[in-house]
Amino acid sequence: MDQLTKEQRESLKKTNNERLRARLVKFGVEEELVFTSERDELLEMMAVQMIKPAGLLLQMLNRRSQKLLRCVCVKWSSGKNS
Repeated sequence: MDQLTKEQRESLKKTNNERLRARLVKFGVEEELVFTSERDELLEMMAVQMIKPAGLLLQMLNRRSQKLLRCVCVKWSSGKNS
C-alpha cells in the first residue's frame, strides 16, 4: 500500500470488505483466496491491483467496456498464435 497516494490509501481503507471482495474478483483474483482472506490481506491485494497498469485501466472502464476489451484481447491473442 506504500506505493498508493495518501488519497488512494484513505479511500481504500474506507471501502468495506464486501466491496473489496467484489472488486478483487472482478480483477480476476481467485474467489477462494478472496473469500478466505482477512481485511489486511484484502487491502494489500487491492493495492496491488490498483498499482498494476491493467488494474488502473479496469478501474476506469465501465462494465460494458470491460467485456468488449476482453473480447478484443481474446481475439488478438488467438490471432497472434496462428
